[in-house]
Amino acid sequence: MRNILRSAAITALISTAGIAFGTTLTPAPSVSAWCYTTNDPRNIGVSWGAEQPSGGTCDDDGTYRGGVYDDAPDGQCVYVAVNINGTWNYTYARSCLTSGTSYNFTDSNHYSPTYIRKANGSAYTPQVGSDNF
Repeated sequence: MRNILRSAAITALISTAGIAFGTTLTPAPSVSAWCYTTNDPRNIGVSWGAEQPSGGTCDDDGTYRGGVYDDAPDGQCVYVAVNINGTWNYTYARSCLTSGTSYNFTDSNHYSPTYIRKANGSAYTPQVGSDNF
């Protein structure tokens, strides 16, 4: 109980300090995994970009098919960063247009953490895990 009260007090103190110094605490963007379950694809989306599964994925065949989209007219491209079988590729697919770019990969262990990020690294989504490709 003491630890719970201590955690609540620290959280309140941090929030109060942020207000006092004119800063705001911004929650992380909400993100869904690519394949929530078999035949249940989900998007990764924020105001500046998106990743979306395409037809023929999330069906347990070991192949992921999707697209990445640049939704902000800010001159920055959007990349998909994906960990395929234990190896990160931070620029696996790239889009500089709202029309997007299609891509696919084979995943032998059916689990690939991923996120989308700006080309200059100034913005990114939380990492999410995917399975049921």
